[in-house]
Amino acid sequence: GKSTIAETIKRDLLEHHNIQTQVLALDNFIISLDKRPTDSTVRSRYDYRKINETIEKVCNGDSVQLPYYDSRTRTTKQDGNLFSPISQGVILVEGVVALDAIEETQQVDIKVYVTTDEVARKQRLREFYTIHKLLPAPEVDDLIRERYRDEFPIVHNSIQNADLLIRN
Repeated sequence: GKSTIAETIKRDLLEHHNIQTQVLALDNFIISLDKRPTDSTVRSRYDYRKINETIEKVCNGDSVQLPYYDSRTRTTKQDGNLFSPISQGVILVEGVVALDAIEETQQVDIKVYVTTDEVARKQRLREFYTIHKLLPAPEVDDLIRERYRDEFPIVHNSIQNADLLIRN
């Protein structure tokens, strides 16, 4: 969903407009499972402070060492890739919490909310959890229910921060 759209925009900007584009994936800012509160919500699963610090540095042209979140082991390492912002072009900040996490003071030109069919979204989540994380079906269903309980209201409410809505 989100990553695919970001990569499509990146490719189209280069191919059709000769605009260099980078993608900054916010999933790298997910906090390791063992460091989250037991009653965590989507807001406590992501390091909002570090997201905003990183965006500010990138907007100032500074290179930043990104964290790396391994979704299979559910751990974060602080020595991920070095993100060196391009001097001319577009930086796409991609992530389910982007419109909720990014502070209003950040230098953001346009904020886009992408929505998709909920049946397709749930199916992608099921595939991700069963194929990538190798979780059993009952555990997958519990995780999806939990995400809808604590994540969906926050993410859906962030639509009010968007300048543009794309229905995918």
